[in-house]
Amino acid sequence: MSANITTVVSTKWLSDKLASNPSNFRLLDGSWHLPSLKRDPKKEYLQEHIPTAQFFDIEECRDKSTDIDDMLPSPEEFNAYVGNLGIDNNTHVVIYDNNEKVGMLSAQRVWWVFRVFGHEKVSVVDGGLPKWKKDGYGLTDVIEKVEKKQFKSVYHPEMVVSFDEMVANLEKKEFTVADARPPGRYDGTAPEPRAVRKGTSHYVRALKNEMSKIDVSIEKKRSDKMSETEVKKKMDKHDKKDYKTKKIETKKKGDRKGYGNKKLDILLQHYGETKGSNVKSGHIPGTVNVPFFLMLNPETKTLKSPEKMLEAFKEKGIDIDKPLTATCGSGISASMLVLACHLLDKHHIRLYDGSWTEWFFKAKKEHILTKD
Repeated sequence: MSANITTVVSTKWLSDKLASNPSNFRLLDGSWHLPSLKRDPKKEYLQEHIPTAQFFDIEECRDKSTDIDDMLPSPEEFNAYVGNLGIDNNTHVVIYDNNEKVGMLSAQRVWWVFRVFGHEKVSVVDGGLPKWKKDGYGLTDVIEKVEKKQFKSVYHPEMVVSFDEMVANLEKKEFTVADARPPGRYDGTAPEPRAVRKGTSHYVRALKNEMSKIDVSIEKKRSDKMSETEVKKKMDKHDKKDYKTKKIETKKKGDRKGYGNKKLDILLQHYGETKGSNVKSGHIPGTVNVPFFLMLNPETKTLKSPEKMLEAFKEKGIDIDKPLTATCGSGISASMLVLACHLLDKHHIRLYDGSWTEWFFKAKKEHILTKD
């Protein structure tokens, strides 16, 4: 960490800092919520935020060339995005997020992303916006205009683990993998809170997987004469008699309309959106479940002491002195484990950016441990 920059700052520190009208300083609202909650963090930011904060959109600052959620953008994309937020290489970036349930969920992901791109002048607010509110500090809906700046990243690939490395590790066992999701999602007893983005190849693949379980195809011979209600009724009864197989073809990548006709749209809604997720819960073989919230105080919704964090790792059988990789659903909550190790002065922990969502769609069937 750069001189005079601490990784975790308090709400009081932040209040005093803002009162001093600092230069080379940028406060970011890095809020992100699980898709199943149907919350709009950008809309919430526009309604109220800590004064001077800009919004860092995790859903926007990502690799848009892949179907997988929230993966790292390219260095060039990151440079442009943070430059538009008024950030250059001399800026001290401080991040908070708005999660009443746990206090901190996504701020540390933004912290990790900045560090991956070589920016060490970055901190997170302990307890986030809920703590700021609880401590009685002010909010605003005013969005300050910022001057665009030039940011030049230095990418650190050694901080990121790829899918191929994860596959190889199944045999080599060169590093331990800690899964930061809650126990139910890890062991397959609770649903995953996300569905793959509509109009992507993984979305259609998920649909085809669902349909294969009941041995029906996409289009009925007399489909044009069937109503939406009739199609759903037939599908629910698993009526196989009048169905025929038809290959899904794309007319244009990213164009949902290219994946078929109205009946496909009905099935996408019925088997994907209605059930909330087309990503099954489960885990990667050999991983250890270390829920991210073990690093937080349940009463205060703030970070535990480093000593308590170390105790949590040890209770799960994790030796943080050895090679360690963190994973979760899409690389968000795993960053809490990275932050915890950083606070314990262990900087070698890496993060599997694709996490369970990528693994679910790319790994061999025998390497996807679910309840099904």
